[in-house]
Amino acid sequence: MEQSPIACTIVDNLEVACLYHYRLSLHLPEGQLEGEALDLTRNADGEECLRLKGVEEVRDVPLRQIVMIEAKTENPYFSRLKLNESRTCN
Repeated sequence: MEQSPIACTIVDNLEVACLYHYRLSLHLPEGQLEGEALDLTRNADGEECLRLKGVEEVRDVPLRQIVMIEAKTENPYFSRLKLNESRTCN
């Protein structure tokens, strides 16, 4: 089953976060992860992922698993992104 793409505004904001290495808090169904945004990538299954550098490891987190993202780095672009409330773009 093909999943719909992540909203363009979410991807745009995450690209900015990676470019400037924002510190982010990712809210997942099973808890939270915090770290520095490094890159947007795809994993071996082809899922869109956010590469996050934590204290002990670099981890690729599938965007579909993220419920919300909070920016811990003050910035003019976003403070909070809710991934499940966004429209996709064509």
